[in-house]
Amino acid sequence: MVAWLEPILRYLAEKTTETTVVEIDVNDLETSVLVQRCFRSGYKKAQTVIRDRIFMRGEFSWESGYWDDDPFGCEQ
Repeated sequence: MVAWLEPILRYLAEKTTETTVVEIDVNDLETSVLVQRCFRSGYKKAQTVIRDRIFMRGEFSWESGYWDDDPFGCEQ
């Protein structure tokens, strides 16, 4: 886990009200545990195709073959 993430999440959680709806894109189990710990009033999980592509998840992961036609020849 990246050490800088928890203080940032704690700060954001501290500054939001109980009625604020916080949407967070969490795909990693360790990250979602951290988010749950920081946002005790809860959060809404948000996952979109755009974010999947940015973070190379699911159908856009390296393993899926989606990036095989990379014109720059980049590898993992």
